[in-house]
Amino acid sequence: MIGLPARRRWCATAFRMQWNGDTTVFALIGFDKPDSVPLRMATWEAHLAFVRSRRSEVKFAAPFLNDAGEMIGTLLLVDLADRLAAEAFQAEDPYTRADLFERREMKICPPNYEFVDL
Repeated sequence: MIGLPARRRWCATAFRMQWNGDTTVFALIGFDKPDSVPLRMATWEAHLAFVRSRRSEVKFAAPFLNDAGEMIGTLLLVDLADRLAAEAFQAEDPYTRADLFERREMKICPPNYEFVDL
């Protein structure tokens, strides 16, 4: 894993080791509505509390930033039983309940993905 910072190497390794094999890893992606930074910030603490309450299922969580450093979206990698569970997870997220997102996407991640040096 030459070239990746130590933290990224650790995260990649921890992610592979924590996947339980009986579930599916989903990427839940949300793109904020224009000019929604105030709504995001008003909902941020509730969103963090939700993510922390589901810590056993959340393998990675991070915001997307624009060039000015403002949060404009969200990426969550979650380890869940199936698509219905992922849809329910996404529906429970305070960001979704607050109608923050202009667009949402859900992608299936391969559970046996190996990080390689390019």
